[in-house]
Amino acid sequence: MPGKDGKIVVANGKTWVRLRTTKEWVLVQDQSENEIVGAHFDAIVSRNVAVQLKVEVQTDGGTLVDGPPSGRNDLMWLVRRGSYAAGAVDAVYVQIDMKTTDPEMKVVANVGADWWRSPDALHNGANNRGAGNSNWVELSTNWSTLYFFSGSAAQFVADPPPPLAESSLPSAVASTQRTASGPSPCLRTLAPR
Repeated sequence: MPGKDGKIVVANGKTWVRLRTTKEWVLVQDQSENEIVGAHFDAIVSRNVAVQLKVEVQTDGGTLVDGPPSGRNDLMWLVRRGSYAAGAVDAVYVQIDMKTTDPEMKVVANVGADWWRSPDALHNGANNRGAGNSNWVELSTNWSTLYFFSGSAAQFVADPPPPLAESSLPSAVASTQRTASGPSPCLRTLAPR
């Protein structure tokens, strides 16, 4: 089976939040200082059965994970997350680089963010609502940078998070998405560079 022994490489994962009162962007997750964990979840969500994901931190700071077995999806996350009072944050930005180790491997990926009720809340849907996620990107042996941000495109361009304030912004908004679970603002994703 092509890609059977292929791995996924994850690097430079970072999450920023923007504080509502000061409009300051704050780095709350950084892969270089935070452990990635995850699982291979059953593709049929109602079963919600997971098998632990094997994670290997590389000397260059990247993380190597097994590709999903047939009938399963990989879900990965950074363990530690920021903690703020309700309503203190008005936007989130996530950026991560990903690639495969095998050119025959056929996988897609996206990146997103969740709002958690508390740092130690159990995962049950009521305690962690999705802020949103990016479009799906087919991974290859070349690096792809996946992005997600909440808020409007105008807001994002007027006040970009630090990594994009220091470089050029991606040229176009790729799509518009809305969460199904609440009155979140329109969520947009950027096409990878």
